[in-house]
Amino acid sequence: MNFMKLKSTFLFALAAIATLASCDKNENIATPAPVAVEKTVMFEIFSTKDYSTSYHADQEATVVLSIRRADKATMKETVVFDSTFTKLLKDIPLEENQIVIVKKLPVVAQNEWVNIGSGSRVGAFSYGSYESFPEEQLEKKVEIVF
Repeated sequence: MNFMKLKSTFLFALAAIATLASCDKNENIATPAPVAVEKTVMFEIFSTKDYSTSYHADQEATVVLSIRRADKATMKETVVFDSTFTKLLKDIPLEENQIVIVKKLPVVAQNEWVNIGSGSRVGAFSYGSYESFPEEQLEKKVEIVF
């Protein structure tokens, strides 16, 4: 009976050593590649005043929109969207009939930043904005108001 106990202990110890020997602490575990998520930028262009009968009705209103991405490692910027258009001030709609331009873009948040630029000009008056698109946010609304 003593021999059986010794044999069982020996087999158990041998199995434990074999199990531990098969574990390699230097295994290279592949890190998953970063995944792109879809982000949405919504530009809303409108006026808070009806300029159709105003003295300024026939002045040109220029709108400038842009989306850029920047690589975090190289800081190199790439233009994703860039648009400029001009309308008469009287043709800029009120908020309830606003012009909406939606742009969707895939973004790998670990590797890049997204920046949004917008601006408007009427005569000698102009306004511009350049803002970042927060990593955790999936949708961003940008209003251009006349």
